[in-house]
Amino acid sequence: MLFDSKDVSLLLLLRHASVRAGRFAAAVVMALLVGLAPAGADAQVVTSLANDGAGSLRAEILAASQGAAITFDPALTAGGPATITLTTGQLEVAMDLTIQGPGAALLTVSGNFGSRVFNITGAADVTLSGLTVADGNTTGNGGGIAISSTGTVNIVDNTISGNVAGHGGGIYAESAGGALNVIGSTISGNSVSGGSADGAGIYYRSTGKLTITDSTISNNDVTAINNGNGGGLFIQRPDGTSTSEITGSTFSGNTVTSGGTYARGGGIAHVATGVFALSNSTIVDNSVTSSLAL
Repeated sequence: MLFDSKDVSLLLLLRHASVRAGRFAAAVVMALLVGLAPAGADAQVVTSLANDGAGSLRAEILAASQGAAITFDPALTAGGPATITLTTGQLEVAMDLTIQGPGAALLTVSGNFGSRVFNITGAADVTLSGLTVADGNTTGNGGGIAISSTGTVNIVDNTISGNVAGHGGGIYAESAGGALNVIGSTISGNSVSGGSADGAGIYYRSTGKLTITDSTISNNDVTAINNGNGGGLFIQRPDGTSTSEITGSTFSGNTVTSGGTYARGGGIAHVATGVFALSNSTIVDNSVTSSLAL
């Protein structure tokens, strides 16, 4: 199923309808989402699990035109879960693009502990869905996914796990006005470390809007020599014009360990002005450890 990045509001509405109404509504959701592909979008199919070369995910991204939709040949996962292992660096996305995986339990894109996995830049509206993004590694920002796009990025039905960075272990988003929507996803087992380190699960710094819906952010870890914040989620905004909304989500088992003045928000650290709305969510068993913790 393919959908336009701009249709996230309808996607959320349909997702909640499917939860309430069961299998019939879920079937309606899938049928409607098929119709949300951008008009005239090119459809491309990944046919290889290789790092690069014909039919690889890297090659299909490089060949994509604005608004393209990339899917995966079912034969890749016919024998069970499969992995695309990156050996020549991160995947660069700088245009409107939908990458629709077969399901997070079926396909992993791995940074192989040698690089970040996805880098999303420019003014791109991007949707990543149905994938596990794992084993990304950088001393900079965003081990799994780094976002500097001023467009809208949708992370839908993904697992983001085992990624390592200085800030934003799972997802790092920093831009002027860019929006981030995390929907039905699991952000777990990511870590950040350094002199100062923030947002092991998600780091978000933008004047745009952050939405987290029906997601689990768990067992992410911040370890900082000086200041550390936001084991699960760190939000810092340059002004008070933006909004964060978290609905139907769980933050659990996230940790912050810091030796500095600031050690805040085992689950969530909101170091900003603006609107922060939390509803129908669970925040439990998160921890902060520091002799100087505030």
